[in-house]
Amino acid sequence: MVGLLLLLALDGHTKCVEGIAGSPVTHWTIVPFLPAKSNEHPLRGLVVGRAPGTAIHLLPAANARDRRVGVICPSAATSAWVPDLTAG
Repeated sequence: MVGLLLLLALDGHTKCVEGIAGSPVTHWTIVPFLPAKSNEHPLRGLVVGRAPGTAIHLLPAANARDRRVGVICPSAATSAWVPDLTAG
């Protein structure tokens, strides 16, 4: 049931983003826990294999402390999450 709901959500959000962007979705990501936790965000395991495009793995930046920094201050989001260049 959760998988079916997730597929419906991904399809709806993908179509919406593609309509706004005027091009297909090619990449996706899950925003990591802030502050950093040792485990992977549980949503990532559900989305892998279901989301369109290539996954981009993000890691919390070393200075990321506030778990809401990207919501409260969008300009600070770039310093809160960094690409994981070791992910394959």
